[in-house]
Amino acid sequence: MTAAVQENKIARNTTYLTVAYILQKILSFSYFLYYARYIGYVGTGKFTFAVSFVTIFGILVDLGLSPVLIREVARVNEKAEEYLSSILGLKLFLSIISLLAIYIVINFLGKPAESMHLVYLAALVMVLDSFTLSFYGVFRAYQNLKYEAIGSIFNQILVLLVGIVGLHFTHNILILGAAVIFGSLGNFLYALINIIRKAEIIPKIKINFNVLRFLLKIAMPFFLAGIFVKLYAYIDIVLLNIMKGDSYAGWYAVAYKLTYSIQFVPIAFNNAIYPAFSRYFVASKELLARTFENAFFYLITISLPISLGIFVLADKLTVILSKQYEQSIPALQVSILGLTFIFLNFIIGSLLNACNRQKIYMINMGLVVVFNVLANILLIPKLNHVGASLAALLSAIFLFIIGIYWANKIVKYDKIRVLERFLKSFFSAFVMAALIFIFKKEVSFYILIPLGTIFYFSVLFLIRGFTKEEIVNFYYSYVNRNNHKE
Repeated sequence: MTAAVQENKIARNTTYLTVAYILQKILSFSYFLYYARYIGYVGTGKFTFAVSFVTIFGILVDLGLSPVLIREVARVNEKAEEYLSSILGLKLFLSIISLLAIYIVINFLGKPAESMHLVYLAALVMVLDSFTLSFYGVFRAYQNLKYEAIGSIFNQILVLLVGIVGLHFTHNILILGAAVIFGSLGNFLYALINIIRKAEIIPKIKINFNVLRFLLKIAMPFFLAGIFVKLYAYIDIVLLNIMKGDSYAGWYAVAYKLTYSIQFVPIAFNNAIYPAFSRYFVASKELLARTFENAFFYLITISLPISLGIFVLADKLTVILSKQYEQSIPALQVSILGLTFIFLNFIIGSLLNACNRQKIYMINMGLVVVFNVLANILLIPKLNHVGASLAALLSAIFLFIIGIYWANKIVKYDKIRVLERFLKSFFSAFVMAALIFIFKKEVSFYILIPLGTIFYFSVLFLIRGFTKEEIVNFYYSYVNRNNHKE
């Protein structure tokens, strides 16, 4: 496969997931706006806690096998059915263990009955999603992300429909958990059908202990890193809820949800680029460095205007919910400043894992979890939910610093060029944010966003923040893909 064809494949896969995640996040955030208004910040705090609490346990079901499945099948496609069958068998056993662990811990915490029931519903979702992830892992290894893209949209549509209708007729917060179960079940069945029909693999619960020993040996760093990733992503909400209660968790949820909803861009890049990183690490160090550098360019260019734009418009965004969420404004402004670091950390982590540096990635995530937990413990008592946001910002910066140190040892990219792109993008985003700040009281929020976007890219183009060649490559990779044949 030529470099041009491979780059086009990455672009196509990124397009599939980017479009899917955009739609999915629009639906998800619209749904969040609906139920956050409907159940209030206390109810939002309870539901957010349940999802965050269970998600931390999700890694116990996966054991870090999903990235290993993707990496190893990407290298040897013929092993897909054998690897998948053994992983599914192990996951069935681990699901039972995880459900028991969740039951014991949540009862030990002594949460109210409603919160516990939400946790139980979220636990069922955790199991379904873990199996679905393995099915889509095979397609990711084949560098075919179309079915996962469709499935993610289908999932969110089901959640939205069941959730809105259920809340309207029952007025019961537990319907939020039931809605997520419907969505996950639909996505699971869709993935199962496609793994049978399109990948021509019949999933079996068939454990091959030799295969599992091989996979688990590789997976152990991924497993430990996965624990750290989950703790890093969700421990702030859990700690905030335990230390300050449902109200503060509900206010923080707005900042967390909005920041998280924008992460479809690096997630799409990461999913599409991880198999390519794995292949290039073996086949071509030059292509590896070029792909890494281009990913940095795109994510810096996209993340900076979003970060500064939301910082300026935080008051208007939170008031969309209702005035009861005004206390979310400072938390959102602090959290969103870390967006660029969050974007870049995805790609750095993907590079480390794909290039057999999963142990380094595991250590980095362990360090940042310790940093994050200590920051939350120190800052939450003094600053409440804003303290959790500040801890998240500082942790994202810390992870970037230790991650880029190791990335520099793997790829030889043009650091001066990357820094130049960052400075030009930051300047353009800063000018855009200043313009939005000046006119945000007079001009509608819905007009400011597209105008700000146009202004940002216009300024960036004028100061040569991107080249004509990059525009042409973007056009042929994303818009006119028919000009590239595989």
